[in-house]
Amino acid sequence: QRIIAGATAPREDAANVNNWHWSEVDMLPWAKERLEQVCLGVEGKGVPDKGWVKVTKVAVEGEASVSNRKGKRIVAFELKVTCDWKGQVDYDDVEGTLSAPYVSEDVEDSAYEIKWTMKDAKDDSHKAALRHLKKEEPALKAALKTFTKEIYEKGQKPPEVS
Repeated sequence: QRIIAGATAPREDAANVNNWHWSEVDMLPWAKERLEQVCLGVEGKGVPDKGWVKVTKVAVEGEASVSNRKGKRIVAFELKVTCDWKGQVDYDDVEGTLSAPYVSEDVEDSAYEIKWTMKDAKDDSHKAALRHLKKEEPALKAALKTFTKEIYEKGQKPPEVS
């Protein structure tokens, strides 16, 4: 025997009509692409003797999603961003990495932790390169803040109904 209660009868197919009850959209592909765009723009300025130093590669790990539960949107992301940087300072080749180990919705206003490493910590050219790149840290943090704003804006749009 079937009991029917409430204003509407239960659906035989238990369908999630218009994603009302639940839905989740994977935002990781978009987050990877966007963070790559943001980080590849990081470049040390004012390097003497036609020198240069810039981010050359970006890797993003973690999770990013927008969920919907009964009409309420929930944006959640926890990402680790690792960038390789290279350059030429004082006619020497230099390289290293920078990482933002915790890019998340929990991080408040540009309080992102940025870790810098260089291939040869004792080399003066590497130290000079890192000094030029570290000057760009406020811009990098601002870009990560912009990314956070953008993912929330994308999360406000209704998910694609499949």
